[in-house]
Amino acid sequence: MLALPQTMNTVTFGPFRLDLDSGQLRRSGTTLKLQPQPARLLALLVSRPGKLVAREEIRNELWGAETFVDFDQSVNFCIRQIRTALHDVADKPCYVETVPRRGYRFIAPVQPWTEPTPAPEVLTTAKRFVSRQSARRWSVGASTLLIAIAGIAITAAIQSQRNQPALPHGTVGLAVLPFSSPDDEAYFADGMTEELITELARVPTRRLTVIAKTSVTSYRDTRKTPRQIGRELGVAYVLMGSIRRSEGKLRIAVQLLNTADDGHVWAQTYDRPLTDALDVQRELARSVAEQTRLSLSSETAPRSTAVRPVDPAVHEQVLMGRYFLTRSNRDDTLKAVELFERAVSKDPEYAAAYAGLADAYNRLGSVFTAGKPPANARLLAIRAATRATQLDPELAEAYAALGYTYLHELDWTQADNALQRALRLNQSCASAHATYANYLVARGRRSDAIEEARRALAVDPVSLGTRQLLAWMLYFNHEYDAAIQELRTTLQMDPAYTFGRWRLGQVEIVARRFDDAARELERAAIDGHRAPAILGLLAMAYGGRGQSLAARRLLDELKTRSATETVPPGAIALAYIGVGDTANAVASLEESYASHDNYAIYISVDPLMDTLRTDPRFRALSERVDQGAIATH
Repeated sequence: MLALPQTMNTVTFGPFRLDLDSGQLRRSGTTLKLQPQPARLLALLVSRPGKLVAREEIRNELWGAETFVDFDQSVNFCIRQIRTALHDVADKPCYVETVPRRGYRFIAPVQPWTEPTPAPEVLTTAKRFVSRQSARRWSVGASTLLIAIAGIAITAAIQSQRNQPALPHGTVGLAVLPFSSPDDEAYFADGMTEELITELARVPTRRLTVIAKTSVTSYRDTRKTPRQIGRELGVAYVLMGSIRRSEGKLRIAVQLLNTADDGHVWAQTYDRPLTDALDVQRELARSVAEQTRLSLSSETAPRSTAVRPVDPAVHEQVLMGRYFLTRSNRDDTLKAVELFERAVSKDPEYAAAYAGLADAYNRLGSVFTAGKPPANARLLAIRAATRATQLDPELAEAYAALGYTYLHELDWTQADNALQRALRLNQSCASAHATYANYLVARGRRSDAIEEARRALAVDPVSLGTRQLLAWMLYFNHEYDAAIQELRTTLQMDPAYTFGRWRLGQVEIVARRFDDAARELERAAIDGHRAPAILGLLAMAYGGRGQSLAARRLLDELKTRSATETVPPGAIALAYIGVGDTANAVASLEESYASHDNYAIYISVDPLMDTLRTDPRFRALSERVDQGAIATH
């Protein structure tokens, strides 16, 4: 890498943007806290990408030869602060490499950044996801992890060594870019964009495939042309637009562009009362289908153009709830639950609010969020999702949520029915494809599960979650090298993606690469705030490389924490395997089965369980899992 020109004041690397003059570091529109000396050191390193910056030079540049400081302690402090801000680690760096006894080298690719050229309103792509200066009651500060991959995610995904799955044969692809809006209303525009994507996928034609929100979000603030976006996502059309609210009125301006030649296809501006927001979405969706010359399917009767009126305040609560749901942590999931519950209490006939509530309850029962015991959370999720399907029998997302819940209740028949119903209603529903892939692998249909994961990736090609899903399915098929490569590509997209690092550690354990597994899981444990699911795997990695005392300490920690917090029994089972205690490992797996733990669906098929398969109790448990369990709802 060459040194940067002295005239280049602002640069980007990964998801970060750095002003070399001021030392201001930003990620996804948010300014990161970095003290003056660490900021100056980062700017010095970034200004010379790929080149060694000697420790003596750092001393002269930052403190001067005449200034007395404890230099070693000071520079070490600065490097630690930089690595914390960048989510980097010393032993496996993505950004700052230590050259022992000599200095440091910045190893990530660095590119110039220029302010986007202003464009007409209808062509303006989305502004920052949420402004910290929002005057609304709900603070919607930092952008989500999925948005943080924008800078490198597209390139990394498309250039993956595995071919990008193609869209379904005979379909036309469409990407709806995030609509622009005033900064303090960005969450509203983002929610409306997501609803429009859903509405487009519901248009009664089998020829339209709509890219999922998690992939188009990566194009926020993009300066790429429609042709470039079309090539990267495999779509024929791009829809761009803006949303404004003022005094009870709504203005949506949209433009449809052809990615073959960047040509203008169609434009329209809608000025309506705010109460007509859902009507506008349906009208816009049908107009896009007509403008792309997609004939409506004769197999599916056109849906009524009338939409039941929804109070704008209730609609806004659902949009805000969806925003909080994208931030994968317990506190924000609980905020989402509160917002969805408010919405359904004010409008008990609003299907989308119940569907959002079901997703939030399912999240609370997951191994990382763990806001409620899984059985309790899923009971609430089933009730909410069932109510959503009753109110709107064509809402694919509600069936996807219902299928997820039944899957983890080991109700195989109900799960299969709900997920297939979701996919018949909406082939572009990435969450339904992902859950169905997990259903298929849990039923032992490994090849089918891989294909279903590829379908999810085709409609959500830049999502970290769908890319690790494919690796997860390859893992179950014993394609460990392919799974590891897929996960490493995912972590190149975002080194801070803890879930992907957790998965990588798991694959490396079964591949008997215990040193690599321990290294990945140790970092995941730090980034993931010592989540029990990570610690259970880490105990297995320690056990695999002979560190029985370290594995025992992790097991003891999990057992102690289980007295005061929700610790998945599956995590404790893995730790028992790590210390070689087969009897207690099986007992914990039986508890996992009885308590509806997320891990229960994988008991019969997970390669991690291979050491237990000769145990009679484990074989009996596997048979019960395969037979399924009908829970009392």
